[in-house]
Amino acid sequence: MKQLLTMYEQAQNLTPAAFLDACTELLQQLLPFDKSMMIYGLLDPQTFKVSAVHLDRLPLEKLQKRLAIKEVDPILTQATHEKERSATLAVAELAPNHPHLYRHANEFDLAHILTFCTHASTRTSQQGLISLYRANPAQPFSSNELKLCDFFLPHIFVAYQINLRLHHAESAQGCLTLISALDGRLYFLEESVEKLLQQEWEGWIPPLLPEDLLQLLLQGESYYGRFLLATAKLDQGLLFIRLSQRLYPSLTEAELRAARLVVQGLSYKEAARTLKVSPSTVSNQLQSAYKKLEVGSKIELGQKLQLTFDGHFS
Repeated sequence: MKQLLTMYEQAQNLTPAAFLDACTELLQQLLPFDKSMMIYGLLDPQTFKVSAVHLDRLPLEKLQKRLAIKEVDPILTQATHEKERSATLAVAELAPNHPHLYRHANEFDLAHILTFCTHASTRTSQQGLISLYRANPAQPFSSNELKLCDFFLPHIFVAYQINLRLHHAESAQGCLTLISALDGRLYFLEESVEKLLQQEWEGWIPPLLPEDLLQLLLQGESYYGRFLLATAKLDQGLLFIRLSQRLYPSLTEAELRAARLVVQGLSYKEAARTLKVSPSTVSNQLQSAYKKLEVGSKIELGQKLQLTFDGHFS
């Protein structure tokens, strides 16, 4: 099957977002569908929790509204129990016993659903899920199409893991990494990253980045939080984000910003101009940083900060 070979080749060359778009196009060559969604998460029907999402011809609102519905989804239940076999459902079947899911599907013009779930990861317990949607009530998914999906869809997740590893490989040791769309949608979320973000933003729930973090990174700024540092690079319509725990939480954000600029070679005047403060303020911030870190020179300060920013984007 040429689509399979093409997909593995594209996994090595495309960004995660472009790769998933390409997977959608390849899948469309094999069987017709009107919309699709791919997610990673904890997919137990009782505790449905999404950590990353890719949407095809669907608004983010669709996922947000779906997550707010507490009815147990029969097709999700079937797909998670089928051990990597596709499940299909006519939306009309939801009407008698699942009215909220039925209204939700009608709102987004869905008549037939095909859903496929991977096995749970032994490391994270997360599963991958792909749902394909058709709008025409007279066009159900056939048994041959289900068999085709059973063969092809597992390869999408394998190739996607290859794609993610290739993009994460550029990250320096010591940093955790994230890849996000410009609207904050995450393309994958490891448990260690989720815990760090929830430490900084209590009650935060994926699959969207915290809004204040997203806006700061989109402006080209670094994030200096109570518990973490975050830097990012914008490339091909994606945010590549690096995170680390703060090593010296006693430093204020202002002291850390000023110290980083000065050890990078800027004069007090240049740092003050960048930070939009007076040179005397920068001087006071540096003296405070020297005292808190128990160093006596710019070289020693730089050695301390190198550990803080090791692996981050400059």
